[in-house]
Amino acid sequence: LYSTGEYAVDLLLNLFPVAVVIKDNDGNTPLHTAAGALRGDIGFNVISRLLRVHEDILSRNPHFFKSMSQPKIPKHFDDASVVTLETEADDASTDCFISMMKNNSGETPLIRAIKSKAGRQVVEALLGAAGGSLAALDGNSSYATALHLILRDEFYDPAVALSILKSAPSTAAIRDTRQQLPIARRR
Repeated sequence: LYSTGEYAVDLLLNLFPVAVVIKDNDGNTPLHTAAGALRGDIGFNVISRLLRVHEDILSRNPHFFKSMSQPKIPKHFDDASVVTLETEADDASTDCFISMMKNNSGETPLIRAIKSKAGRQVVEALLGAAGGSLAALDGNSSYATALHLILRDEFYDPAVALSILKSAPSTAAIRDTRQQLPIARRR
């Protein structure tokens, strides 16, 4: 049985599946909104549903969202040997990662989840999405990654930090503009 919120999301996505990438005035997709507002099982279920609908649309028409979002290797990694995508060369699903879409504030859904203290379940759903590990490596204007952010006192959550490290171990080696590694924040 569905809770009312999950039922509403399913109803909307069944009627209008491309709503999964429609942005509001702040540049937030439904994934940004869910990551910032939901927690626990409901958050995990809604985010998983949004990601499944997006993947389903891409599997039917690989270039459908191409003009809306382009995946970008985070600027920390100019050396392609540091970050590799484990995909087939002809895998069109790598053309667009909803998990890498940024809002007007430059936040991915992963960063929204961390800032709202959504918890491990929501963060793991986002990290498990296509491009989720890249979102963990992406930095803000001061090159702070998701790991830098989750290790700050205001957002500190060791379970989420461990999930990020499991998904994107390279994030531990990224320095911010102050040349600090993420772990230096927790001394």
